[in-house]
Amino acid sequence: MVHPEDPRVHYTEIAASGDKFSPFERNLFHWLELNQFMIEQHTRNGFTGVFRFEDLSQGGTPALPSLLNGLIGEAEYDLKSAPLDKVQRKLPLEIAEPNPRLVDATVKLGVRLGYAEEELLDSLDVDRLNEQYSQRRL
Repeated sequence: MVHPEDPRVHYTEIAASGDKFSPFERNLFHWLELNQFMIEQHTRNGFTGVFRFEDLSQGGTPALPSLLNGLIGEAEYDLKSAPLDKVQRKLPLEIAEPNPRLVDATVKLGVRLGYAEEELLDSLDVDRLNEQYSQRRL
């Protein structure tokens, strides 16, 4: 996980509140910093491209083999098995309204990566998140 106290974080103003982050906010911050870092890699030698998470394993031509082949060389991948959450645990804490600056930065970066703003905002509905993750997901 990217820690808000890391001196190399991009979103320093948001990281300044990191000691108050809930687990949910820590995950949002990690996603934000990780994706910002990946965007900055475009100019680096050997950059293999940006992939939407959903495109890695879905569709007629999943992008995961292309991404992994670019990183580690040719290999065989099982893309036919359904993904499985082996933990299936409920969250130990309720998700509270996240830091508005963190949400704003996350949505802006998500839109920059090609996600629909409306869908991103809908995915941050705290009541729905708590309903979805307050029970075992079987």
